[in-house]
Amino acid sequence: MPLKIERGPRDWSYRLLGLAVAAMALQEAEAGHLGVNAGLLYGRRAGFLPLLPVAGMIALWLIQIAAGAALAAGWKRRIALSVAAAAAFASLTQSYFNQKMFLALTLLALALESPELAKNQLLLLYAATFAFKLRDGFWSGASLTATLEQVRDRELTTWLTLPLAAAPLASKLALAAEAAVPLALWKKPRWGAAGAFVLHLGFAACLPGLWPFTLTVWAVALLFLPPFR
Repeated sequence: MPLKIERGPRDWSYRLLGLAVAAMALQEAEAGHLGVNAGLLYGRRAGFLPLLPVAGMIALWLIQIAAGAALAAGWKRRIALSVAAAAAFASLTQSYFNQKMFLALTLLALALESPELAKNQLLLLYAATFAFKLRDGFWSGASLTATLEQVRDRELTTWLTLPLAAAPLASKLALAAEAAVPLALWKKPRWGAAGAFVLHLGFAACLPGLWPFTLTVWAVALLFLPPFR
């Protein structure tokens, strides 16, 4: 039985999620993760799990891109979700980072036809992120300053350049937004979704490597919205 998706927020959610899947694979390929599979680099991964050969990793990326394209195009979405979820978890055995895990769990929730699980995961993510940032002193701006210095020193490309002097204020605004957005998603979904779009657009514009995560958050935020009338 084909996956039924009403036209409106849910449809756009799946399209954005497909773009996130493809973007994640393309970002990994561009970042040079094949060096890990070739034995030239040390990757952040569970050492007891088998490492794919270079050809296997390329094949996995191509599968992810194809599944993401199918999701974005609205073609065979049930199959595309299942394939994308399986490929995402397989990719986690080769290299681990948090935004890939978030994407994999979101794909799994929707492949299991549980949008509520995906929504709750986003709310939990906001709560955990807020708590960890408070614990680590993000409020002072020191953490963001260090991140911006790394972006500058390594000459990483971003859409916008945030001045170091703006880090303390930007940190406080980001923390306030990360507290407000999940509450709004829960109580006032339209405001919450708009806030999530603006907040994560800002993150992705000023910091490198966040577009797959941004697209995933946008996709889940749309699940909070009622169907268009």
